[in-house]
Amino acid sequence: MTESKAKPYDDKESRIEAIRTIHEKLKQAWADEVEVPRRKTLDELVFNLLLQGSSKERAERAFEALTEEFHDWNEVRVTLPSTIVEVIKGVGLESLKAVRLVKILQGIFEDRSEVDLEFLREMEPKAVGNYLGNMEGIGGHAVESVLAFSLDRHVFPLTKAAERFAERFGLVGGKNAGKDFKELAEEGVPEGEMPLFIVLLDYHNQVVCRADRPKCSKCPLASDCLRGKKAAERSRRRKSAAAARKQSRK
Repeated sequence: MTESKAKPYDDKESRIEAIRTIHEKLKQAWADEVEVPRRKTLDELVFNLLLQGSSKERAERAFEALTEEFHDWNEVRVTLPSTIVEVIKGVGLESLKAVRLVKILQGIFEDRSEVDLEFLREMEPKAVGNYLGNMEGIGGHAVESVLAFSLDRHVFPLTKAAERFAERFGLVGGKNAGKDFKELAEEGVPEGEMPLFIVLLDYHNQVVCRADRPKCSKCPLASDCLRGKKAAERSRRRKSAAAARKQSRK
């Protein structure tokens, strides 16, 4: 992703301060529109498995269907994948996800003699990553989502949309843009507020800073954003040119 490599924030301190400004403005704009999920550790892991290659909305429907159909995750563990496929129909990659879900639950049971992951609260993030990362179908983003939303660790799970936002804003650029933004977010977002920041930024990227045709004119961050400033300047020039043409006809 190479929206722009220009950086109006020319030192790390100014970029971290920009993160704090972004967070505050996103709270002002969207706090009433979002809800921070607070799932148990295993619930969050299952949700992220369902989310892969799908949308948040479809993953939420599939997760809700599972929790309504089955008494607990142990019941899911002893259920045929073909039955699970019918329950999560519509989430995409149903057969693969059903097989992986049963394998994950069975692996936890064999390791712990119960189907529960709350013991991870006592472990360091790296150890949590090693444990979850050995599960089939569980990647780095899923691990960091579990850390951030269920285990209260100050971790920012990077997405393509978040990286795109950061490049457009002018915070990062080049081949290390994603890594750089992740580091900035983890330094700039206040302790205890990372889950809210993740949800706010995700919502903002869905409704305003979209991949196609972003709504810069309606962006609450436009005055601070590199792309937003350029869009405002183009709009000003068009209006000025239109006014000049109108005046010349008189």
